[in-house]
Amino acid sequence: MPDTQTANYNWTKPEIGGSDDTWGIKLNATLDAIDAKMKEAFDKITTTVQNQLYPVGTVITTAKEGNPNTWLNFGTWEAEAPGRAIVGVGNADGIVWTNGMAAGASTVVLTEAQLPPHAHVADPPATATVTDVQGTHAHGISPQLLSDEGSATHGVSNDEGGTVVNATQAAGAHAHNVTVDIPAFWTQGTGSGSGHPNLQPSIARYHWRRTA
Repeated sequence: MPDTQTANYNWTKPEIGGSDDTWGIKLNATLDAIDAKMKEAFDKITTTVQNQLYPVGTVITTAKEGNPNTWLNFGTWEAEAPGRAIVGVGNADGIVWTNGMAAGASTVVLTEAQLPPHAHVADPPATATVTDVQGTHAHGISPQLLSDEGSATHGVSNDEGGTVVNATQAAGAHAHNVTVDIPAFWTQGTGSGSGHPNLQPSIARYHWRRTA
């Protein structure tokens, strides 16, 4: 009976009772073919499982260093999102997040409209004050002698012959109230306008996206 072949892969089945010199050659060839087919099948299964578990576009987060290709042994991977937090796709708080969209900043400069309501204390001088006490003065008078008839006759002279002039008691000191109208004014400006940190509490991990 001549050699026959298997139904599916045509592997050789040596003839029963055939030449002993050819059995080894035929069996080795068959085993090599089986090995190759099993390797091919295993590779296909592995690739299928890998693509089902990690299809192109998959993003993985890991604390393991190195490109995933070096420890998964398949796929092309690119690092992504360095220094950025990952958020879910969808509409949230008025923002429509789409896949791959990047937004936000690590520092922010507030606009005037974003400042909280506040006031600055101004300490102007008093609006009412009093001037110095001034104006003390006296008035001089010249005394005259009266005659018996009550009319003035002679002025009174001192020893040197000058006319004696007496003064009234000093009086008249006074002050004026003054109202000062201080116009509106700005307090001294301050601040630099620099951005302030806008960083949420974070922890860093490796993010990789499969591209092929």
